[in-house]
Amino acid sequence: MTRYEIPPEVYDWWLRDFNLRQSYPYVDKGNPFHPATNKSIVDLYNEIVQPVPLLKLSKATINAPPLTFKKSLDIAFILYGVGYCGGVKAAYRMANDLIERGHRVTLYGAGEEFRYGCKALFVPDVSSMRYDHDAYLATYYLTAPVLHAMPVPPEKKFYLLQHWEAKWAGEENDVTNTYKLPLFKIAVSDWVKENTGADVVIHPTFYYEGFGSKGPKNLDVMFLRQDSWWKNPILGLAVCTELRGLDYKVAPVHHVSDSFLKDVYSRSRIFLFTSVMEGMPAPPLEAMLSGCVLVTTDMGGIREYADEDCAVFVKDDKDEIIKTIIALLEDDKAMSRLAIAGQQRALKFIKDIDDNSINKLEFLFKGGWMAFKEDCARNERLYPEWISPGTYREHACRYEWAREFCIEKSVLDVGCGCGYGSDILGAVALKVDGIEVAELPHKYATMKWSKFNVMFKQSSVFDYDPPFKYDTVVAFEVMEHTEDGKAFIEKCASFLKDFGTLLLSIPPKALSRSVYHKSEYTVDEIRELLKPEFYIEKEYVQYPDNQLTYIPPAASYPERDDLPSYLFVARKVSDPND
Repeated sequence: MTRYEIPPEVYDWWLRDFNLRQSYPYVDKGNPFHPATNKSIVDLYNEIVQPVPLLKLSKATINAPPLTFKKSLDIAFILYGVGYCGGVKAAYRMANDLIERGHRVTLYGAGEEFRYGCKALFVPDVSSMRYDHDAYLATYYLTAPVLHAMPVPPEKKFYLLQHWEAKWAGEENDVTNTYKLPLFKIAVSDWVKENTGADVVIHPTFYYEGFGSKGPKNLDVMFLRQDSWWKNPILGLAVCTELRGLDYKVAPVHHVSDSFLKDVYSRSRIFLFTSVMEGMPAPPLEAMLSGCVLVTTDMGGIREYADEDCAVFVKDDKDEIIKTIIALLEDDKAMSRLAIAGQQRALKFIKDIDDNSINKLEFLFKGGWMAFKEDCARNERLYPEWISPGTYREHACRYEWAREFCIEKSVLDVGCGCGYGSDILGAVALKVDGIEVAELPHKYATMKWSKFNVMFKQSSVFDYDPPFKYDTVVAFEVMEHTEDGKAFIEKCASFLKDFGTLLLSIPPKALSRSVYHKSEYTVDEIRELLKPEFYIEKEYVQYPDNQLTYIPPAASYPERDDLPSYLFVARKVSDPND
């Protein structure tokens, strides 16, 4: 058996719980054939991992006409099950947001009785799914193989990952295999992305209307009981039972209406959350929005919007949680500070979601991912998915080398391109801001790499207005794309604190200039340009094997025409005007 071969008994995993033989196409355990290609599901699974064909530059691709996007789309969501849980709520809100933008959305796999305010067209029978939709979104691991088997172009296939389902939803290998399917994977949080290998993070929107502090806080603790094991309801109920025995007013709620839930949120001082893992949990965010102080276990997607400034994190220990809650209830100053900070954080996070998430999703459904692919072919863009591993390593190794200069520093990545370098620096830096003048690489970087300490802005180096002075400025393979090297160096200096560090790389001056380069420089020319803004501390040369070698001051540079790059570590001279 090869690594990606799926044994026959695995067919059972998407026949459990629901009678998928009746509603899902191409899933017959005895004879599972794809009608268009006559391939079995095993054959289809064996095609999961294929090398991505590299796009070669040519005059035809460079001069290709700009991409155009359809204004209105016809989108299909594939649901599995109809329980009104957080994941279904997120899918419904996503559908409504797209409909408000003028798109048509069809939900396959759910009947009208489960509408809950969703404005989409409901089609219970998945086997009647049309093949002419503009985009298809699988919303659960059991729906991903169905979408994979459909005879529609791969650029139309998307997979929404709302949790690390391999740890709870089914057999771990079965679920993990769906992460390897050639579907474009959208994770709801950085935690889900890290554990599933998703392509981008798009935070889901939820129904937040009606939440808020509406009346007196006359309940001490609220606990929302949910029965899945990874929600850890036993721990929460044990805490509530003991607190109630100590005469605290406790509200453990379970299967209540939305209006009742909002009322309990608004009257509770503390919201207790005890889950073991979550993709991007909505209840804590709803509680923070309602003015509750969040007491939570430290797991999964909770860190997308909560930290120690606005929440209290506890271990999975009943006695510790009880002790923490009692101490909080007796400290009015801390309760007030945390409640206000939590509400402000929730409002900001929700606003960011509403402003950004649906724009990202719409861009992808309109062919944005293919636009990145075309941009890679048309321009000198380094999208990791569509360049060779060798080319990626040639560029990424510079950022890996640069990390030692960025530890716990504020960093500006000038000309960050597709953002992978900013992400590498973000692993050690306090904060990384990446600026990129081109629209598509900026969109890619924002969708793929944005996180709490890595942010991106579309701007040229000459137009950028920094919010503060940085400790380190990184400018790798950028200056040659500008016409005025002196002005570029002066701009980089203006972004830095006194004695801040500039990390500069530039390709050797070639015999014939690249079509993408507006200027090229020798080592001596770079040294002159760095004066008087900087003094050079060290110089390095990058060899074809991606080794970066220090060049002592008295040494000569190697006389080779295959060197990828020269690198300079320069220290800013104190500016008397600062």
